[in-house]
Amino acid sequence: MEDLLLVNDYDRYINEFHNSRLTSSQFFCDIGAIDNLGFGFKDLLVYQNLGTLLGLKNSYDSSQVKAFYCVAERQQDNVSFVCPFTNRVVTLTPTIWASVAGLECVGVDIESENVFADYDKVSFVQSISKSCIAPLEFSNFSVMQLKCDDKILHWIIAKVIICKQDNFGRIDNFDLQVMWLIKNRIKVNWPLFLSNRMITYKLDVSKKIPWSCLE
Repeated sequence: MEDLLLVNDYDRYINEFHNSRLTSSQFFCDIGAIDNLGFGFKDLLVYQNLGTLLGLKNSYDSSQVKAFYCVAERQQDNVSFVCPFTNRVVTLTPTIWASVAGLECVGVDIESENVFADYDKVSFVQSISKSCIAPLEFSNFSVMQLKCDDKILHWIIAKVIICKQDNFGRIDNFDLQVMWLIKNRIKVNWPLFLSNRMITYKLDVSKKIPWSCLE
């Protein structure tokens, strides 16, 4: 690890990442098998260009992953990171996102409130539920209340795309919003979302480090 980090970065890596941070479990999904299993949402994932990202199951060195997060910094273009590995800069450019994860830097910013101007939580929850849901139940809306296809779609979103780290059985509003975007074929700028989330997880010491397969 010494040859991958500058001296100051190495000290910070040892103190803040090496022993204290864990990497999250890596899940993947072969969208080619979705049709064979009888689920009808493969085309929604293909429309979002998520096939490559979902299928990533690369082996990785957790120390290398932690080192990457240690030196990762946001850039002004909001879609890439600067990583100074021994006097060189490695930036996650649109070209790299495309080659590594098959993602395009186009689409809506998923963390912008304007994106959800037409989002109606009540009607959307009712549309994906097996039975009518009372408004009082929305705060405790669970995976078991979803229709079969939507239950599997939520698993893919929670485990692979957004790397949710706890309360998998409970569906929170962000889970619902991501499902709504995908089911309504609203193209998402996934590199922007992943970049923002990487830094968020980096700064939150209570979180496991996600998307190890990308490193």
